[in-house]
Amino acid sequence: MAAPLEGILHKLLVPNSSVIQEGTRELKQALKDPNIVPGLFAVLTSSDNPQIRQLSAVLLRRRVVKQWTKLPPDVGHNLKQISLQVLLRETE
Repeated sequence: MAAPLEGILHKLLVPNSSVIQEGTRELKQALKDPNIVPGLFAVLTSSDNPQIRQLSAVLLRRRVVKQWTKLPPDVGHNLKQISLQVLLRETE
């Protein structure tokens, strides 16, 4: 899911309104998938583009904060650990 999701996020950063609208439609559809959180984490940890990593982090924050209490404790702990590792590695 990471590769298609990264492509969708890239469309949101293109300076062309029709491409942005297409990306927005695709993102709305992708956000309905329950596997969006792991996909966004995969993009956050693997993308070469700092803007895509940042957008992924923002979407994750919005998505995870709303559902944080519904996550199993071990998953929440793992997400915290991954987030800290990504922040420490980030150069941008």
